Amino acid sequence: MRGGVYRQPRRHHRQHHPARSLAGFSVCPGSVSWTVLAYLLFEAGFMLPMGKLADMKGIKKVYLAGFVIFFLGSLACGVSVNLGRLVAFRAFQGIGGAMLFTVMMSFIPIYLPPQRRVFATGLVTTAAAAGVGLGPPLGGWLVTTFGWRWIFFVNLPFCAAAVAAGCRFLPSAFPLSVDKRFDFAGAVLSFLAFVFLLFAVNKGLEWGWTSPAILACFCASGLTLALFIRRQKKTDYPLVDFRLFRNRVISFGLLSVSISLLTMGGILFLFPFYLIEGRGLDAHSAGLIMVLVSAGSFAGPCTGRLADRFGAVRV
Repeated sequence: MRGGVYRQPRRHHRQHHPARSLAGFSVCPGSVSWTVLAYLLFEAGFMLPMGKLADMKGIKKVYLAGFVIFFLGSLACGVSVNLGRLVAFRAFQGIGGAMLFTVMMSFIPIYLPPQRRVFATGLVTTAAAAGVGLGPPLGGWLVTTFGWRWIFFVNLPFCAAAVAAGCRFLPSAFPLSVDKRFDFAGAVLSFLAFVFLLFAVNKGLEWGWTSPAILACFCASGLTLALFIRRQKKTDYPLVDFRLFRNRVISFGLLSVSISLLTMGGILFLFPFYLIEGRGLDAHSAGLIMVLVSAGSFAGPCTGRLADRFGAVRV
């Protein structure tokens, strides 16, 4: 499980670096940003459907399938001959990323007793911090030394090892849902809502926040979100049971996590571009600076032990 957690942030922050190194495709830096945006759009858009699929089929199957898709996507990205194919394969890679990200924390409450869950979460946080910390310098070194293709090829042995280890050591998880019906209409609506919103947020500054295209994307996102909520309340097999939000612990917990991830994600997404494009640093130097951003996260196991002793709320 820690391998999947480690892979997720490492590949994400490592693959910010090839913007300058894709000059062989004869494209502008703005076009290169699609290699990042395509991944984010498909990863975010497929998370809810993949979560439901994991409930239906079992988290082990979805987890291992995510590694397989990520392996194939990485291989295809590495051999891409033009930017269009690279963007398409990055989108495909994002589907695998969604499968991994959605289920990687689910192993903890299913297989561990309550008194060990917080500490295990701390270990997972440390693995994620290692991915964030090592991703930028490793990506910078690979791009500078071997070229941008190797930031994808380096995924291959790790994914293969993760699949082999998962097949050998992960216990077969039973499906969490006895209802085998899948809400395809809800999945499409949730995907469109995320894609329209993320596209507008990512392109708003470049195209203008009041441009017709951006305003249309915001409106489309709001409309599809409203249709999605209506669909979830009416169907007998929803992707999201909105009754969960009546629980204040769940609601405020999700709000807290969202604010935290929004803050950190914004820094980690934009700062590499600022260092490379704004400050003129090479990819390796920018990566070394990014290591400092994640240094504090290595306290994960310590906070996990403190939470086990004094309570998670106090910590």
